[in-house]
Amino acid sequence: METQGAYGYHDNDADKVTYNHLHSYPDVLGARTLSYVSRIGYEKMRNATSSSM
Repeated sequence: METQGAYGYHDNDADKVTYNHLHSYPDVLGARTLSYVSRIGYEKMRNATSSSM
């Protein structure tokens, strides 16, 4: 069964949001998102998204 969802964050008066088509339950998508941010760090993630605009 497909579980669509969205994830993102708010930074400098802008929402950074993306669509996720499969496995959007908190125990899957939430855990993967937390792992990713913990691994690379918020500042590196923020800089990566800021430079792509």
